[in-house]
Amino acid sequence: MNKFKYISGSGNSFYIGDELNINSDLEVIAYVADSTHEIDGVISLTIDIDKKNTLNMEYFNSDGSKAELCVNGVRCAAKYAYDNKYFSDTKIFVNTPTGIIETEIEDNDVVSSLIRYPKFPDNLTYHEILGYKGVIVDVGNPHFVIISDNIEAIDIEEIGTKFQDIELFKNGTNVEFCNIVDKNNVIARVYERGVGETSACGSGAAAIFYSLFIKDLVSDNMSINYPGGNLKLKIKNDKIYISGEIRYL
Repeated sequence: MNKFKYISGSGNSFYIGDELNINSDLEVIAYVADSTHEIDGVISLTIDIDKKNTLNMEYFNSDGSKAELCVNGVRCAAKYAYDNKYFSDTKIFVNTPTGIIETEIEDNDVVSSLIRYPKFPDNLTYHEILGYKGVIVDVGNPHFVIISDNIEAIDIEEIGTKFQDIELFKNGTNVEFCNIVDKNNVIARVYERGVGETSACGSGAAAIFYSLFIKDLVSDNMSINYPGGNLKLKIKNDKIYISGEIRYL
């Protein structure tokens, strides 16, 4: 079909298209270099002919590396597929390297996803790294969640880059800085592995939410505010429900 669009999910921006057939990191880097918008990654979609209302999604970071999961990318993929009439049903399933994720096209350009609970590889042990205390969270991709009262002053590019060389993170990690405003609101910034600081992060929001929720620091229905937009999170059907706005650029 060879369609493509620039699309943003709560601040994460992507180049998205049908069957892009990407075979090397250089192809991704070329998409990024030629982009008319600043993008965090590239999404290639195909229809899964063996499963009803299901997309196969490949996601590439802006440096050309392949990522296990991008929740905002999943939500964008569902919206793109629905708007291009791949499926008539508002419930769309997106097949990723971490498994199939259920999405729902809602009103006012809002798209939601249901993802499994994150895991804590070392049982929420606090690690102090580069002067920052945080916990390791596995959402299908790796995160390190840090609570901070002064996230605006952090040089996140410098700190996030240094985290990629820490032996504890064999394949690098996403780094989340969060400030708890109250039990229903958190402010956050993120350094994404393979990209740098991004305006939002869906899997990072899940990592923040669940790691704070099980310590009773936030409620089971709350919002995370990133520089690029807002994500709402809650517990639903023994999974984490994430919703936010999708728009075309």
